Amino acid sequence: MRTVAYYRSSTNLQEHSVEMQKTMAFKTAREKLLVIEDQYPDPFISARQVTMKDRPELKRLMDDIKKGRVQNLLVYKRDRLARLATEYMHIYRFLKEHQVNVIFTADNEHPLSYTAVGEFFEVLMAGVIQREGEQIAKRIRDSKISKFLAKQYAGKVPFGYHINKHVKENEVQERIVQTPGDIEIARELYDLVLSQHFESLNEIKKYFDRQELSRKVVKKGQVVKERNWEVADIYNILSNPLYMGKHIMTFEGAGEFEATYEGIAIVTVEEWEKVQELLPNMITKRERDKEKIVYHMEGLLFCSVCKEPLIAKDRMRQGVNVGMYECTHEAHNCKVRQEHVETLVLERAKTFFSTMVMANINDLIERYRSTNAERLQRQIKTLSSEIEERKNQMVKRADQYLRTSDTSKKGELTDKLLKLYEQTSTVQKEYDAFIDLLAEVEALSARPKQLADNLAEFLETMQEREPDEIRLLFRDIVACVDVSPKCIDITFKHPYVVSKDVLTDVAT
Repeated sequence: MRTVAYYRSSTNLQEHSVEMQKTMAFKTAREKLLVIEDQYPDPFISARQVTMKDRPELKRLMDDIKKGRVQNLLVYKRDRLARLATEYMHIYRFLKEHQVNVIFTADNEHPLSYTAVGEFFEVLMAGVIQREGEQIAKRIRDSKISKFLAKQYAGKVPFGYHINKHVKENEVQERIVQTPGDIEIARELYDLVLSQHFESLNEIKKYFDRQELSRKVVKKGQVVKERNWEVADIYNILSNPLYMGKHIMTFEGAGEFEATYEGIAIVTVEEWEKVQELLPNMITKRERDKEKIVYHMEGLLFCSVCKEPLIAKDRMRQGVNVGMYECTHEAHNCKVRQEHVETLVLERAKTFFSTMVMANINDLIERYRSTNAERLQRQIKTLSSEIEERKNQMVKRADQYLRTSDTSKKGELTDKLLKLYEQTSTVQKEYDAFIDLLAEVEALSARPKQLADNLAEFLETMQEREPDEIRLLFRDIVACVDVSPKCIDITFKHPYVVSKDVLTDVAT
């Protein structure tokens, strides 16, 4: 069996990351008198965005481990193996199964252990690794948002525009400029629609074909080929607000942002809005007959500024009707696309509940279940005895009632019987409530896995579900979602905490 090393860098911006990891691996190998016999580099691969199955060198490494070819594995830090908690624990347990000796080459990385305590520590570290990855992604995203609003980062731009990059204060900044020749074609498209001489976009396409106008395909600033115009090309130009000087970008987890570029606009706001008004009647019937947008999370999303619920609004974006959740106070700028946030919540929920199952939370819940089931059973036994005692008293009073002929005494016994009946009913209701709580506690241990399994199945069959079913699912798993101008904060209903709160309130 061999000593090997695994390296991974996240992006092509980390040019020396793999080289640095390689240097640390060989340094550690020399110190431990080991010889590195094989290396598995995965450069420029984000472990958040690329699954472990799609990392070629990690896959090759795991195949070699299965074949018994690896004894010692040198890796810089835990986060080089994975960024998602579920993937990290899968790799950890795989390494444990094959008893691979993992050696971290970073000075401050805690050694990896396969003991019970060690596995618990790795579960905690898995959460830390995922959180760090999310924080890094958030910082990168927030930096892009800041640069986008300052018009220093443009992302992708539509036909007729290109990006000029320049360095200012050691930072690469981007500027949107018009592309001569192409921008005139884009303006012509707006003029053709505004003339109202064409009934459909397909007619405009045929007009371009007759004029022998071709569409340039540009990659990395170079024209790689020319082709005929398609209806989709025309639609994308006519529906993009950059042509009126408004650049809109969506950043994952933060929503939509817009920046104004008045100097590059080729149509006025009035002209653009008129085109958006005409456009729906110029596209195919299938597009016009799109189903009404269904908002599944109404009442669950809140503005982080004023704490008021976001309202559902249908909006036009690039000529397409899209659903938005928005704060009624426009100045708060708290809004998020319906499709984006609902998909994001389901994906995060799947990870959340899967992680709970992975983290051996069932053991914790089982201890909680057994302890509190005993408390409930003692209380139920006490109430059962009390009910039995009251029933015996009722039988005794009823017997006295039947035996006496004294009218006044019968009246007193009647009052006592009614009072005993009311008291017994009250205790019986309390008894029934504890029986229901006991059933909930007994079923609690299965809930995290059920939720994780149900969510996985639900995501696969999302399109086939009824709106009410989707709406009910969100209310079962989500406590609230706070939306701010720069992030989305999702709070799930943790099945353990919720049940514990209910039990504590009732049982103590």
